[in-house]
Order: sequence, then structure tokens, then C-alpha cells
Amino acid sequence: EYQQAVREAEASLKIAEASLSEARSQIDLARQERDRAKSLESRGMATAAELDAALSNYQARQARYDLALAQVDQRRAMLESSRIRLGYTVLTASGSGFIGERFVDEGALLAPNTAVVLVVEIDSVIVRTTITERDYGHIEKGQPVKVLVDAFQGMDFSGNVARIAPMMQQESRMAEIEVEVDNASHMLKPGMFARIEVVTAEKDSTQLVPSAAVVERGGETVMFIVPDGESVARFVRVTTGIVTQELTEIVEPHINGQVVTLGQHLLDDGSPVILEKEIYGQSGGADSSRAERNIR
Repeated sequence: EYQQAVREAEASLKIAEASLSEARSQIDLARQERDRAKSLESRGMATAAELDAALSNYQARQARYDLALAQVDQRRAMLESSRIRLGYTVLTASGSGFIGERFVDEGALLAPNTAVVLVVEIDSVIVRTTITERDYGHIEKGQPVKVLVDAFQGMDFSGNVARIAPMMQQESRMAEIEVEVDNASHMLKPGMFARIEVVTAEKDSTQLVPSAAVVERGGETVMFIVPDGESVARFVRVTTGIVTQELTEIVEPHINGQVVTLGQHLLDDGSPVILEKEIYGQSGGADSSRAERNIR
């Protein structure tokens, strides 16, 4: 409909321009006849009536020319108006991107300010996550971050901390951070689940135990260990350093023996235990071994 209106306005303008061209030719001819009649009348070779007729003809042609000129202006305005209305049917995004969601169907009538599509720009994406109060002081803007996405197993993406919330959430004691990730390949999509890994501290050699071995009891950070050659659990107060989901650094004391990682709530200092399974390993150059224990 709007395209047809533009075509009709263009055709109407062409007709008006042709009429203007014809009126211009006629007024030029009328001007010549008027000047010729003036010359002949001044030499007594034409009557006053003939001069009046030439003047009247020129004035009539001038009026027709003025009308044709006004009609051209009018047709141009109508064409411009039609093009503007047609332009309202075309949506132009302010930048490049992808259509992430469409809210209306083709041919639907829209009210002003109706959302039509959601355009997303994913050359870079933002990962929003939270950090603990313990890690808050170790995170800085611009710090490099490794991003892992479930959709791409075995791959990792590089990012940097872009924003750190200026305050902790009162209930969870967590703070939100935003990590900006370069996504020139457009592999990452909005809404994907991601995890981040960020190095908050580094040590060449330290004493590590499974994080599940460290518990809180009576307001103190403690562990239960089974000294080598014994079958009883010993209660040990510890000072922790770097903590991750899997491993915890024990600053002091030095741990001799195997650590209990399950069922600590059933134990007291000196409780007898039966060791069912041992898993030994080393991490970060630590000299201490660690073990997983089931208690029964």
C-alpha cells in the first residue's frame, strides 16, 4: 500500500513537471509576441488593440506557468510525504547485531512504541556471577578470567573483570561481578550457562587438603585427621589460606596423617574409625598427602 502510494506520487510529479515545461515554452512565446507588438506599436505598424491582446496573452501564460510551478511543488511535497510514510514501515537498528527474538508477525498492525524485535550485539558478551566475601578483596577490574561453558566441553574462553559491585549482598554475603569476554567468533550466545576461574593468589608450594575436610565447629575452623598407624580420629584446629571449591590451603599446623572428608559431625577427638578407601595425590608441590574417608 505505501509502496503503491510512492509510485503514484512519482507519476503525478512527472506529469506536473511536463505541464510546467509546456507552460514555460508558452510563456516564452507569449513574451516574444508581447515584445514584438510593443515594437510595432511604437513605429505605428500595430494598433493599440493588437498590443493589448499581446499583453493579455502574456499575462494569461504567466498565470498558467505560476500554476504549473505550484503544482510541481505540491507533487514534490506529496511524494516526500509518501516516502516518509513508507519509511515508517522499515525498521533500522542503530548498530549491527543479530535478531534474538521477534515479538510480532509480518503484516500485524502496530501501536506506537511497540517492541518488534530484540537485537543483540554479541561481538563481546558479559558473564555475571558472584564471589564470596573471602575473595572480594582479591578481585580487581581488568583481571584476567578463564570462562568455561557447558555447551563447549574442553574449550575455555578468555575474559577480563569489567565491573565489581561496590557492596555485598546482605543475605548471601556475596558480591556480583561482570566479566567481559571477547566473542568475535559468535560462539557464545546470551543465556548460556558459564563458570569462571580466576586466580586470586599463587603459591609455588603449599599444604593442601580437600575442602570437604575443613569444617566449622564451635566457631572454629577444624579438621579430623587419622594419624599414620592409628585408627582413631584426632581433632585439629587449623588456619586456612587460599580456598577453592575442591582444595583448601592449610597454613598451620603441619598435617601428619590422613584427613577425614565425610561424617565429621559423628566424630569427637579420639573417636575410633575404620578406613574403607584411600585416594592419595599431590597438588601444587605440597608434601602432604590427602585421603577420602568414609566413616562407619
